[in-house]
Amino acid sequence: MMLVSPGATRVCSANTSPVRGSTTRSVRSSTSTRPDKPRRAARPRTATEKAFLGLGPVAEAFLTGAAAAGVTKLSSEINEILVLQAAHGTEPLLAALERAVAFSRWRAADVRSILAATGAAPTPRPAGQALVLTLPTVPTRSLEAYKIDATNDGGDLS
Repeated sequence: MMLVSPGATRVCSANTSPVRGSTTRSVRSSTSTRPDKPRRAARPRTATEKAFLGLGPVAEAFLTGAAAAGVTKLSSEINEILVLQAAHGTEPLLAALERAVAFSRWRAADVRSILAATGAAPTPRPAGQALVLTLPTVPTRSLEAYKIDATNDGGDLS
């Protein structure tokens, strides 16, 4: 919409708003460096959380992933994981936490089952080359050999 004063040759006001129901796109918004999701570091509040985050970046990734997934009673899950640390040691627990983060398993029971597998669980790998085998030849029969008739089974087919 443009406003032009009567008898004047200049534009008083120009409104470039879009038509109702259409969308606009600002050049400023498309060149923004702001991330889609905010990145906030974990802030431990309790002694248990501080002890858990003391395990390192894997523990922080587990904690933020579990919180983002909406795990209820996260503090009790962390307590159970710290008990697992006392039972199994720090190195196996860190490996189990790393696997739990990789497969998005956010419960202490999941970490416990990973520890129970003691490395027996397979590690996924990218697909390799096609497996080409020479298969043995076998004799073939016609479909007539599989036909059911009254003389073979002695029953009535009606």
